[in-house]
Amino acid sequence: MSTPSLRAVVVLIAVSAPLALGLETLLRKLVFLPLVGAELREIREFYLPELTDELREAMLTRAAWVLVGVTVLAGIVGVVALRRSARRQRTASAIRDRVFLLSSIPQVPAILATLCFAFGSQLSPVLVSMAISTAFVLAQGIVGERMLAGIDGSPRAC
Repeated sequence: MSTPSLRAVVVLIAVSAPLALGLETLLRKLVFLPLVGAELREIREFYLPELTDELREAMLTRAAWVLVGVTVLAGIVGVVALRRSARRQRTASAIRDRVFLLSSIPQVPAILATLCFAFGSQLSPVLVSMAISTAFVLAQGIVGERMLAGIDGSPRAC
């Protein structure tokens, strides 16, 4: 059985966060809200009457925009960490492992942004965070491919 190429796996990793956002939104709209939506509103009104829907949306949207900045920083850290750690690796499998491990760094704040959306923020900062996260994961894949090509001096599609 052949192993999947680095490019294919990185693309799968890159689209996993946007797919998770879509699946979470679908499940929340079709399953969760119809089952417990009314009770959840009553609980919120009882325990936090000062937290209106508008205030909650504004706070969560602000938090999601902050997470956009965190996603950019995490993406830069992820690429730099990959370059530094992969330089010390001498085998293709070790470099691939580093790419797979460190590609989660830019995804963490993007996933946190999806939680903001799940609790009531606007969608736009979440989509921006997802796009940035996906771009940085793909950039890490490019760095990983270049590192693999540098092992023996010949370009590879692995």
